[in-house]
Amino acid sequence: MEPHADEPDRHTLRPLQTLNLNLLVPLEALLRRRSVSRAAEDLRLGQPTMSEALAKLRRHFGDELLERRGHELVLTPFATGLLPTVENAVRSVRAVFDSNAVFDRAESTREFVIAAADVWVQVVATPLWQAVHHQAPRVRLDFHAVDPAIFTDPLSAARSVDFVIGPHAWFDGLRYHDLFPAEWVFVVWEENQRIGDSLTVDDLREQTWVGAYGVSRGMLAGPLDILAQADLRRAGITPAIAVKTESFLNVPQLVCGTGHIALMHRSHAEQAAPPLRLRILESPVPLSPLTQALWWHPDFDDDPGHRWLRELLCGLSLP
Repeated sequence: MEPHADEPDRHTLRPLQTLNLNLLVPLEALLRRRSVSRAAEDLRLGQPTMSEALAKLRRHFGDELLERRGHELVLTPFATGLLPTVENAVRSVRAVFDSNAVFDRAESTREFVIAAADVWVQVVATPLWQAVHHQAPRVRLDFHAVDPAIFTDPLSAARSVDFVIGPHAWFDGLRYHDLFPAEWVFVVWEENQRIGDSLTVDDLREQTWVGAYGVSRGMLAGPLDILAQADLRRAGITPAIAVKTESFLNVPQLVCGTGHIALMHRSHAEQAAPPLRLRILESPVPLSPLTQALWWHPDFDDDPGHRWLRELLCGLSLP
């Protein structure tokens, strides 16, 4: 039966003025902390106030959101799917109210969100924070993992962060500025007797590898996968992956004490090699560098605060 002309379609979006937007921040805290008491502490609210907010949210969504399992609270399946959307909504709201027609870096308390793989956070975070703190001591930085949605809908996904750091091999369609080329080297444990003073093509074919992966165009992929499609394949090399990790920073630990080899960014390898007793070896086949770039949504081009941080980041001396 067709709905009456005056009857609202149940799928129609509710007007914002009918929604209790004061519940958005408690919702994010509850889902992120998975605890009424910890969420209340984060927001400096009383526990009864937070319990009341949870009750209202449960009524609104028709879902428990948090349910008890043993001695702890866990997210319901609905809440698990809701969490990324809530986090993006809170970041977007903060960005709105942190914005000003004039950016006073000395007084600004704006938070900038930067999405990057952990290895690039390690490269960028310290020099960027030092430069930011010198010019804008109250500005905050928030580093996040790259949202896989950016590979399927880059314009929409890029609106939820200020910047993404990643290689050209990952995605396109956004504004960008090249930061530095990622030069690749191999690492082995220094007591690995199967590898001599230099790597050979036969070593790459015969030895087992540690492989790191991230998310590229919605699929698990890393620099090894990208290079394997071109440079390694041309040399007739198919890496025998024995261990995989989604954290690039874990790679050197997974090589230490083993007979594995791994491909790493040179600056990361130079930091990790001494304490873990790793040897750094040059590749026996030419490997194309993956240029890391700073990406952003074109809507941010004329944002004065965004432009300030963009220029600061692009001016850093990075490896």
